Order: sequence, then C-alpha cells, then structure tokens
Amino acid sequence: MNNKDEFISVSKFAKKVNLSRQTIYNRLDSDLTSFVKEDLKTGKKMIDIKALKLFNDGLSNVKNDVNKVVKFDKRIDNYFQVELEFLRQELQAKNDQIAKLNDQLDTQLEKKDTQISELNQRLAESQELNRNQQILLKNEQEKLLLIENTQEEGLFKRLFKKK
Repeated sequence: MNNKDEFISVSKFAKKVNLSRQTIYNRLDSDLTSFVKEDLKTGKKMIDIKALKLFNDGLSNVKNDVNKVVKFDKRIDNYFQVELEFLRQELQAKNDQIAKLNDQLDTQLEKKDTQISELNQRLAESQELNRNQQILLKNEQEKLLLIENTQEEGLFKRLFKKK
C-alpha cells in the first residue's frame, strides 16, 4: 500500500502550508475532517496530501483577492493623487488671489493714509486761519471800543463843558 506516500503528519502538513500545528489541529474538526485518518501503529493523526490542494486553492484565491485589492488600491491611490494635485492647484490659485487682494488693500490703505494726512493738514490750516481771524476780530473790536471811548469823551466834554 502507498498509505505513507498519500498521508503526512500534522507537523509536516503545517510546515508545507506555512501554518502552525495548533491551527491545523483546530481545522481538523472543520474543513479537514474528510482528509484525516489515524495511524493505527502510532495513534497519530495523518492528513491526506490532497488537502494541500485545498490550502493551495485557498491560497490562490487569497492571492487573487489580494491582487484585486492591490489593483483597487492603486486605482484609488491614482484617483487621490489626481485629486490632491487638483486641490494643490486650487490652493495655489487661492493663495495668488489672496496675495493680489492684499496688495490692493495695501495700496488702498496708502491712499487713505495720504488722504487722512492731507485732511489733518487742511484742518490745522483751517484752525490757524480761524485763530488769526479771531485775533483780527479782537483787534478790530478793541479799536472800535477805543474810538467809541474817545468819541464819547469828546462829545460829553463838549456838551457838558465847564465854563
């Protein structure tokens, strides 16, 4: 019989499928049940090498799934790269627009500062003119008062002269 060629120990099976012995023992009662036999001499459980195909097929399916995920990841990555580049360009455009607006604001502020300075100068000139006007008015009033005082004395003296 070729039983030894068709069946291998749990340890060898675990090494071939790159899993721990404990994992294989856990799976003996589920998907490996039909591939297990017990060696009558040693009492050890042996696994049919056909079960390797089950693991290899499963591994192939996993690899295919992984490849699909990787391809999908690359597509998503490309999409995000394109989107990121678009957002960078938009951000640069907005930064340029902000810089332009800041320059316009600076220009407007300089104009307003000049206007305020001119208004302050005109106000100072107006106040100086007003002060001069008040001085002139005061001088005129004093002259008139002096003239009135001298005329009143002259008139009174003439009317009420002591003879």
